[in-house]
Amino acid sequence: MLIAMMLGAYFYADAQQNDSTQIAVLVLTDGSIIKGERIEAVKPGHVRLRMADGTEVEFPIESVAEIRKDMPPSGGRGLREPHKVQTTGLYATITAGFLFGDINQEPLAFCSRAAIGYRFISQLYLAGGAGTDIHPNSGDMFAPVYLRIGGEAMKTRVSPSYYFAGGYAFPFKTPEEYFEAKGGAFYEGGLGATFRTPKRIYWTLHFTYNQYNAERSYINGWWRGDDSYTTEKRTYRRFGVNVGMCF
Repeated sequence: MLIAMMLGAYFYADAQQNDSTQIAVLVLTDGSIIKGERIEAVKPGHVRLRMADGTEVEFPIESVAEIRKDMPPSGGRGLREPHKVQTTGLYATITAGFLFGDINQEPLAFCSRAAIGYRFISQLYLAGGAGTDIHPNSGDMFAPVYLRIGGEAMKTRVSPSYYFAGGYAFPFKTPEEYFEAKGGAFYEGGLGATFRTPKRIYWTLHFTYNQYNAERSYINGWWRGDDSYTTEKRTYRRFGVNVGMCF
């Protein structure tokens, strides 16, 4: 009798909890099916769900064809997973893009970056990375090594995002006429958007500003035995755009 009473109390409490949870299944007008805990909407005329991972999403009521308490019969597009928001944990990114400058400092350069670090909250991560800047006209190539901070402003599917990186740009290829080359302080910042998906991978698009200093020296008259040399100092300033993947 005691066991029966305990089991009865357990199943009653479980039923009460399930009733208060208000699990809802949304059938959208495009045929997608989304399941979650229905909570109070922030915006009027919207339906708000809390997903299993804690993410909260809202849908305009005009995009909802039906609200159910159970899964509909087969025939729709199936259960659509919401975008996933990485709040903490390991962070890694790979990007590639273009840098644009004036005609004296190469009208176009190519850049790539890779960084790995840790995300403390969705709005802030800290990472260390390296990359390459390739200037095809002059043949110069630089390898910036840097620390990078950044994050996403919101937990929505498409969110504004930012990053700032600072470090040192090392020259690793220069034209043959230069016998010595030095790099300099490296700075880069970007503003753009992060596009979240149901998978762990995010996509990013950033508009950037890039700056670093460099020096290179060449002998003035090596063909006539003149050993004097000239040191040329350059400051590379670039606006650019890059596309990346985040893990």
